Amino acid sequence: MEEKEKKVLEYLVLKSRLEVLAKQRDILSSQLMEVMRTIDSINNLGEKENYLPLGSRVFVKSDVEKNKFLVVVGANVALEKNKEDALAFLLLRRAELESALANVSKEMMQIVQRMEVLATEIQKLVGK
Repeated sequence: MEEKEKKVLEYLVLKSRLEVLAKQRDILSSQLMEVMRTIDSINNLGEKENYLPLGSRVFVKSDVEKNKFLVVVGANVALEKNKEDALAFLLLRRAELESALANVSKEMMQIVQRMEVLATEIQKLVGK
């Protein structure tokens, strides 16, 4: 395989990987925002009227027990936790998501830098 073809192939592989990482970044960002909203909601329970969603944009006013939470911890397992433990779980999850997001962003930057180098090299080879 010719050098130019190898570089073009590497560029295309990197471009594909970058698209996958962008989707992964979007998912992680969405999950992080959800965790942050949940933390905020737990901290603000009782400060306002509480409404629970029933579906189809319908809510019901509810009295909420402010110290018992059902937390899905994974593999379809849910545990009852008090407020402090539920918040601790969410803060840990937030840290995990922030770390994963940082790793994805770092990898994306490295790929973009490599793609820029390849694009320059390909341009030089095409110009020959």
